[in-house]
Amino acid sequence: MHPSITHSQISKHVLSMKDYLKFDESQTIFTVISSSFDPSVQDFFMPLFSGAKIILGDQNTAKDGWLLRKKLNESDATMMVATPPTWRMLLMSGWKGKSDLTLISTGEALSKKLAGELMDCGKELWNFYGPTETVIYATAKKVDELDLKEGSLSHWVSIGAALPETSIYILDKK
Repeated sequence: MHPSITHSQISKHVLSMKDYLKFDESQTIFTVISSSFDPSVQDFFMPLFSGAKIILGDQNTAKDGWLLRKKLNESDATMMVATPPTWRMLLMSGWKGKSDLTLISTGEALSKKLAGELMDCGKELWNFYGPTETVIYATAKKVDELDLKEGSLSHWVSIGAALPETSIYILDKK
């Protein structure tokens, strides 16, 4: 039998992330994440728990960088969670960013190259990681200039440290 994720675990995670990201009623999440992808749970419920606003992007918006750029720029969004390919698509459309936007990258590894391009596109950039079995995310890293330095062995931004009330175990050097 596989362990299951309970409603209380999801509630604790969302409340923890709300505090961790300092998310409150003044915020607006712009979401293009499919409801079948686990980060959508946070995108949907964090605004509900906070009295904040959510803007739901449709499938056409999620697949079209120019449409996404237009709708994001016209919105009052203060946070957006997307995969690296979605951030890349948005940049390729000519998007220059929003100064008050918190950018969160998740779903796959964030390259230092892409992170460097995104750093000046918003208020802050985060790299979140977590297999679905951990209730959405397990680790977070606020990306800064030191993370982008060349010369390290990796071309990827670190997955960061464990989130509050979360334990992680590194099993080997790789």
